[in-house]
Amino acid sequence: MTTKTLTRDTKSATITVKMTRKVVDKTVNLDGHRISSGREIYEDQVITITSKANGKQHYGHSLSKIDHDNPAYRNVPAAAYGMVNRVYLGKASYETIAQMIAELDAEIGKTDEQIELEAEAQRQQEIAQANIDRMAAEYAERRQHPGWCDKCQSYCYGDCQS
Repeated sequence: MTTKTLTRDTKSATITVKMTRKVVDKTVNLDGHRISSGREIYEDQVITITSKANGKQHYGHSLSKIDHDNPAYRNVPAAAYGMVNRVYLGKASYETIAQMIAELDAEIGKTDEQIELEAEAQRQQEIAQANIDRMAAEYAERRQHPGWCDKCQSYCYGDCQS
C-alpha cells in the first residue's frame, strides 16, 4: 500500500491532497459467505480544503472542471472554474489541486503487480472486443444468405453441411 499526502497554502485556504494506491482482494458476498474473486487496484484520493477565514473544512474525492455550456451547470456562478464536492473553485485553486494530484500520481507510481493487473485487464478487454467483432461478422454473414438453401432444400442460413 502506498499513501502520500501533499499540502499547499494559498491566500484563502489550505489544500491537502491524500492519494492511496494499492492492490486488494476482490470479494463477493454470497449469502453471508465472502468469496475472493481475484485482485484489483484500489485508488483513492481525498481532497481537503480548509478555509483560513472561518476554519471550515470541505472534503471530496474528485476534482471536476465545470462546463458552463452544459445545461446541468446553468446555476453555477460564472467565476467558478471547477469544483470539489459541491465547493466551487476559481481557476487558480483548480490548477493548484490538479498540479498536486499530478505530482502525487507521479511520485507514487505503480508496483509491478499493479502494472500486471492493468495489462491483464487490457488483454481481457481486447479478447472481449475480438469476440464482439467475430459475432458481428457471423451475424452479417448469416444476413447475406438469401434464405432458401439449394443444398439442403430448407431455410438454413447457409450453415448446412449438405
